[in-house]
Amino acid sequence: MKFLITIAFASLTYMGFSQAPGFYGKKFMVGTEGFGCIPVLNGFFKEGLYKMKNNELVNQKEIFNGGYGLYLTRSLDAKRSLGLEMNRRFSSAPTDTNFLLFYRDGNGGSVEDTLFARMEQTRLMTTNIMLRYELVAKNGTSPFGFSHFFGLGLGFTSIRQSYSHYQLKNTGIPASEEIDVFNFQEKWPSYTSVVAQYGMSMRYAINRHFAFDIGVKYMLSFFLKPSFEEKQSSNSDLLLDYQGMFYDVKRKNVLNLNIKTGICYVF
Repeated sequence: MKFLITIAFASLTYMGFSQAPGFYGKKFMVGTEGFGCIPVLNGFFKEGLYKMKNNELVNQKEIFNGGYGLYLTRSLDAKRSLGLEMNRRFSSAPTDTNFLLFYRDGNGGSVEDTLFARMEQTRLMTTNIMLRYELVAKNGTSPFGFSHFFGLGLGFTSIRQSYSHYQLKNTGIPASEEIDVFNFQEKWPSYTSVVAQYGMSMRYAINRHFAFDIGVKYMLSFFLKPSFEEKQSSNSDLLLDYQGMFYDVKRKNVLNLNIKTGICYVF
């Protein structure tokens, strides 16, 4: 992350001494945007998530998730610009659970059994930091008009909760199937990914400084696999399957199509 910021800052500093033209001679642009994703491509739209509702764990589909972004770019010439972007997306994923039950049999031996548990959705936050490159179509002038933009950087996905509600199933003991609260014993680590972005945007000038922005963007994430053995051996949270959690998070974020809108200021 520090490497990306250093490269972007050095590039913007170098370009600050050039005379690259922009819209009405303005070279820098700062923008903010909100975006939303319909989770169809990653398969979670079909599965549904358990959510607490009226003191019950109810299976519901995640229809929509979203986030926000900030970016700063500098015009290289009338058609091209380069800068830095940070965006953050909030979403949820199902929680795979394996509850290991140990007990003694009639002969004094140790017996291990695995029970299924319904567990409340896992709330995720993904922060992406990347270099951003924009190319304006021939009928526009950077940064206004129709443009294609590209991004490459790093993503960090973390879990936004310290506990979850859960309910054991098929135990044969009604009292053990009441909803309970499971507290995580450790802070969950952040999953790291390499992120690539492509999008199309249309900016409509409001005046010489402000513009309204609307468009779409694809985000593709390649996750780096953590050490499951180290995490399992150092944690007593046997209710959770850490390997299953990682692959759910990976599948949740591997490819997202987002609709975005925002406003930008040029100077």
